[in-house]
Amino acid sequence: RSNALTEMLENTALIEGTASFVDIPTKQIMRVDAFKLFHASTYTDWIKHPKRRTVKMEDIVFAPEGEAEGQINLYTGLPTVPDATASCERILIHAGNICNNNPELLRHMLCWLAWPLQNPGAKMGYSLVIHGGQGTGKSIFFQKLMLKIYGHEYGIQVGQTELESRYTGWLSKKLFIVCNEVSSIAHERKAHKNRLKSIITDDYLTVEEKFQSVRLERNHANLVFITNEPHPVWVEEDDRRFEIIEYNTKYPADYYRELAEEIDNGGADAFLNYLLNYDTQGYRGIGEKPMDTDAKEQIKELSRGPVESFLVDWMEGKTRFPCCACLPDDLWNVYKLWCVDSGFRVLGTKNGFGQ
Repeated sequence: RSNALTEMLENTALIEGTASFVDIPTKQIMRVDAFKLFHASTYTDWIKHPKRRTVKMEDIVFAPEGEAEGQINLYTGLPTVPDATASCERILIHAGNICNNNPELLRHMLCWLAWPLQNPGAKMGYSLVIHGGQGTGKSIFFQKLMLKIYGHEYGIQVGQTELESRYTGWLSKKLFIVCNEVSSIAHERKAHKNRLKSIITDDYLTVEEKFQSVRLERNHANLVFITNEPHPVWVEEDDRRFEIIEYNTKYPADYYRELAEEIDNGGADAFLNYLLNYDTQGYRGIGEKPMDTDAKEQIKELSRGPVESFLVDWMEGKTRFPCCACLPDDLWNVYKLWCVDSGFRVLGTKNGFGQ
């Protein structure tokens, strides 16, 4: 029992101001009830011991780039080991196919994948959105391959349920998040749209789990959206959060079988080695802007409301009304006629038009 108590004194710390504990070797945060079950025979002696350790909540960090002295870092390193001897030939071919064999787009996507691995903990300023037909291999690349590289502790696949939940424990310690079949309808709701914005761009995340204290954690998560939906995300006119790729080409079953076999037989390790050594010269990390693709322009059109759509069409000369200086009342009347021509219901009021 004394050995067990000595080990607890060395490896366990009470988080100051909470009813939670951190197990330092495993970097796990536990509630008091779970902690008592885990250390049933020594808990009472430990909690009364004068040398029992305490730690401030702000000193528990998730810092892939490295922790400061006195901090407990929840990051312990990726589970995948890079391998320069294995092959990732089929993986690279598939990456090119996802980008429709556009060299510029492929390089941009590979830089996005490589940068946070070459610079541990790096936050990207935008997310990837891959949408298109079923069975094209979006999941095998981003779920099977990339989540294998990051491991279950630092990578996760989520859907609508997680994004809409008030509890955000799933976000803790995440570096790579695959959002699978997230409905575009949810992005129209302000709360869900703002949740996505904060995950993509904010420096800190609020982590809330059932029966645990709410805590802040540094945000190192980078997101990929994969979906068959034609309208995968809600894209604003001046958007800087999404790089959108439409990918519809489907290959024979042997193509995907051989790709999966390569991933399972050293391909993931080889691709990690490839990304760690990929030349990202000229790429600016969080300062980089997403590429303006044709797919993104199409999604922008789908995301516009009738007023935005009218103004774009009018200024681009796509209506039967000339784009010229006019009175607000005249433009309002033209907008109503355009709605009739285009099959839109007239939204808004004359006083609030265009605001």
